[in-house]
Amino acid sequence: MIISTKKTESELLAFVPSIKANMSEWQIMSVRVQDKGRESFLATVKRLYKIYEHKEGVILPINSVKIMVIVRLGKINNYMELKSDLEAKMPDQDARVVARKMSAMGLKQVQLNLSDKNMDAVGVQQDDAMYQQREARNKNIFLIAEDDAFVRKTLVSLLQNYGEVHEVEDGSEVEHKYLECNPDIVILDIHLPNQSGLDLLNKIVEMDMDAFVVMASADSVRENVMEAIAHGAVGFLTKPIRKEKLLEYLSQCITFKNV
Repeated sequence: MIISTKKTESELLAFVPSIKANMSEWQIMSVRVQDKGRESFLATVKRLYKIYEHKEGVILPINSVKIMVIVRLGKINNYMELKSDLEAKMPDQDARVVARKMSAMGLKQVQLNLSDKNMDAVGVQQDDAMYQQREARNKNIFLIAEDDAFVRKTLVSLLQNYGEVHEVEDGSEVEHKYLECNPDIVILDIHLPNQSGLDLLNKIVEMDMDAFVVMASADSVRENVMEAIAHGAVGFLTKPIRKEKLLEYLSQCITFKNV
């Protein structure tokens, strides 16, 4: 494992062929920490290095609260366990982790971050700016992407006491609405007209790696759940949706404000 600096850039770029050749064995993570100062941030970087020091990969400090980790752990069957396990190993850092399998877009993000123009990269600027906007505002914003009117109504009634709720019922509307309202939390149906929820999940995570997306479906077969988590969803809601489970996910979102 290498911690990224300008001096190690050539070594870091040397990982790219290995990632391309063994994509299914690599993972990409976004680690967010509470802003407690530089010493706390450096302690998080050191802790991540200690956890993965014997693995192939790179730790990329992005700014004072965000760290990207690209690591080769082999094939992972349960990304929720990976996320929870990593967070549990950093109790003093109060970290939140989004973990997903490596993809072509994830590799592009890595290459942008390793280039001389890394801090000017559009993708990096966009997702960080979106996160900072969510963190800075004083209200919660939710996006519900669901074609069943009854389920949408149920979700609106559960969420409206906690913030502003936006709704879409067609897959073709999701990307535009996401960029328009920059939601703290997305409830995304796995089966939507015109575009599948999994395809949309990939697109959302590509433009905003810190997105907090919870998939929803009446069809909660293990394969669907595992696929959603592997592509960046933080969890899965089974219909009919239980209030207790929904509120549990709200509490896990790092930008969620108690109201």
